Parts: sequence; structure tokens; C-alpha cells
Amino acid sequence: MPSSRLVLTVLVAGPLACDPGPGADAPADIAAPNALDAEVDLPEAPIDLGEAIEIDLGDLGFTPLSLELGDFDGDGAIDLLITGVDGSVVTSATLRGLGDGTFEAPFDNGMSGCSAYPVVGRLSDDLRDDVVIAGCGTQFLTVLAADADGVFSRWSTWPRVTGTGPRSVVVQDFEGDGDHDLIALTVGTGLNARASLQLFESNGGTGFWGGATEDLGPVAQSGFDPNRLVAGDLDGDGVLDPILTDQGHDVARLFGGPTGFGFARELGVGLDVWSSLVADLDGDGAAEIIATSDSEAAAQVLLNDGGGDFEPGDVLPLAHGPYDADVADIDGDGFDDLVTVDDSERRVRWLRGDGAGGLGDPQERALAGGAIRVHAADLDGDGFDDLVAATFSVGSVSVLLSGG
Repeated sequence: MPSSRLVLTVLVAGPLACDPGPGADAPADIAAPNALDAEVDLPEAPIDLGEAIEIDLGDLGFTPLSLELGDFDGDGAIDLLITGVDGSVVTSATLRGLGDGTFEAPFDNGMSGCSAYPVVGRLSDDLRDDVVIAGCGTQFLTVLAADADGVFSRWSTWPRVTGTGPRSVVVQDFEGDGDHDLIALTVGTGLNARASLQLFESNGGTGFWGGATEDLGPVAQSGFDPNRLVAGDLDGDGVLDPILTDQGHDVARLFGGPTGFGFARELGVGLDVWSSLVADLDGDGAAEIIATSDSEAAAQVLLNDGGGDFEPGDVLPLAHGPYDADVADIDGDGFDDLVTVDDSERRVRWLRGDGAGGLGDPQERALAGGAIRVHAADLDGDGFDDLVAATFSVGSVSVLLSGG
């Protein structure tokens, strides 16, 4: 894969000439568009994505492996964080967003560590996003805080915790106090390996309380060996609930509460699951779970009854195997869509949501190459979701801007 020259692809957007029908993504804090008392300011015409514009990023000097988004300099605009390796050394670069869907040239942000796959979240008490990476040696995790220039340095208020590196990390407000907390999924090694969740509660954005461990039990006994962790409000109580994915096997959910988490319950997905997402697809305040399968080129919605019990829907065939996926309101109608990319196909595709938990009416746009990562965010400040895809196979990043 070439590492000497990268290209950024931008798709400029405009309104559709015809009405494609319902479907797309609504953030969790927006009133349900299918509720009788909801008032949603929707565009007069559906939103479309335009043709591609290529922007030369120059020489990064390293092989890119991951793409994340965040406001790392605190100016209110989304920036792009590209992390990779130069030989065996982890290195990174930031493209500062200008708030209109364009970006400045990449600069070295000073990030270093033992992982090229950071997790982004606002952990300190400023207006800038920070990153969490796996620690070196016996150090469990490392938190790097961004300064006003978007340069990262180690955050000294992170408690020193020793142990094996986590498999997956989520940065969200699990306490509901307005500060972001951190939960890490860990699985031990050997015949007696146990899975656990470690929670680090934010101390008002100035540091963390020591980690508390929630034991999930022995992997061999349960038969559930989780790889990935996401979180959402599954029972409508306003408290985030963890969702665990055992790749190739199943998805399990735990209910969050004031003193910890309940027992894990497998949900019985009907495909060879690769990853899971959470989104309130029917607007009832309780999130659905969307399972995707890269090997089977399929997706399945697990419909939530509003209280955290799930009914698996039909397995939906996809036009490609989704290496990565996200949810976003692509056409601005207030409903969540499922957005997918594949590392072997030059397309980004999405299935429009119908506001009742269904997905259909597939759409697509061309990319410069296959993509290993896709994110949804408002890059140009128009109030609608845009997309960013890591098309590293051809040395590029692709930005797709929505229009109104």
C-alpha cells in the first residue's frame, strides 16, 4: 500500500430531484420523528451527495491504519485524526477542520504510544477531545490530552492501573452527570480466562476515580468470548447499557444501573456477526441493535420492545461485506440509516431507515478505493450528517458532504 502520497476525496452535495421516501438517521437527543407530538425541522427536499473532489494530502511519512474524528483544538469544528506506523513506531497526524467541510494540511500531533488504534472522547474539563490508547508494557491504558493547538500529551491525572491491554474501550457518560467516563472490556488468557468490564468514573473532568471491576465470568464456562464493546440506552431509563459482541458468535447486552451492571444475556443473532451498532431506529427512546456480518455480506436489526427485550428481524443481504459501519441521517428526513463500507469495494452504501426499525431502499456513492473505516459527523455546520471513509487502500481519505 503506498504511504508516500495520500488523497482526500470530497463529495459535494445538493437536493434530490425526486422524493426517495422515508429513511435516515436521527441523533438520540432529537425528538422521535414518528412520534405524534414530535416537532422536527426537516428539510423541504431530501438531501443528496454530489460528485467527488480530490484533495492531495501530501506525504504523511507513515502507513495509515486508523481514522477517527474529534474536535482536538476546541474551535468547534471536526478534525480528522489519522494514526499508523512508521516501521514499528506508532505515529499520527491531524487534519484541522475549518468548519465548512474542508481541512488544513496534516501536521504531526505528537501522539505516541503502543497502539495505532485510539479511542476519542472528551475526558478533561476543557472543550477539546482527547484520546485513549492501550498502554505500554504492564500499563493498562494511556490517556493523551489535546492542547489548544491540537497537540497531544500524557494526562497526568489518569490513575496508573496495571494489567493486560483491553480488547475494546468506550468513552461515554455512564453516570449521567455530564462528564465522560471510560469503560474497558478485558479478557484474560489461559484456560481459566475471565471476561470483565473496568469502569473509570470521571471526577468532574479533572481526573478519574480508581477503576471498579465488573466480573463477567469465565469464558470457557459461558462460551462467550467478547471482542467488541459499544453502549446505548436499551431500556429507556436514561442510563447507558453495555453491548458485547463475540465476533462470529453472538451479541449480549447488560443493563446499566446506579451500582453497576446486570447479568449478560445473549440475544441470538442470525448471522456470523462482525460488529454491532446501537441506534433508536423507531423513536421510542430505547435503542435497537444492528448486527453486521462482513463474511456473509448481511445485516440484522434486533428490534427493542422498549424495555430491553429484543426480537431479531430478518437477515438483510447487502451488496458488499461491511468491514465497517455507522448510522447517520443521510437524506435529512430524521430517521437513522445504516452506512457501510468494504475494504475490497470502491463504494459507500447505505440502507434508508423507515422510522419503525426497518431498513431498505439502498443507495450508494463511488469512492476512490475500498474503505476500512466510516464515520458520520456534521463536518460543515449545516446541521446534517456527513461521512468520512478511510480509503487507505489507495492512500486516501474520502469525505462526503450532505447538502440542504
